[in-house]
Amino acid sequence: MPDAITSPGLAEFVDSLETMAFVTPMPAAPGAIAPMLPRLIQIECACPQYGAIRIAAGSAFGALLASNLLAIDPSTPEALAASDDVLQELANITCGAVIRQRGLATDERLHMSLPTSEPMDTAQWDAFVAMADVQVLDADGHIIAFQTVGLEAA
Repeated sequence: MPDAITSPGLAEFVDSLETMAFVTPMPAAPGAIAPMLPRLIQIECACPQYGAIRIAAGSAFGALLASNLLAIDPSTPEALAASDDVLQELANITCGAVIRQRGLATDERLHMSLPTSEPMDTAQWDAFVAMADVQVLDADGHIIAFQTVGLEAA
């Protein structure tokens, strides 16, 4: 787990990742290299204020998660094919945990969208991880990034 929880939702993300796929992220070394074939996964929620969770990760990380869930080798075509779905499910689980934590003190209706996924190029990755509120993590040797937008700390 990262040494300091500095982003709203980061604790829920780390817990979701550890529970879902037995992977524990740590802070990445400065200047960590972008993953190959990065994807940006986003899910929106209202709990009760609007927010979004964004996860940027390479397809190889998604394949690692798929392999842990499906008990297959991460280098198989099946693991790579499931990569995007598994990353979206990670966003879904994280968002549900965030909503549960932040929604406990409200009677307002809570909402979450379906996760979306889009490819990123190197310039987009670099711009994303350069944002002050993005946490860059090393998860079993894979560089990933996490951000919340519009969510206040619980």
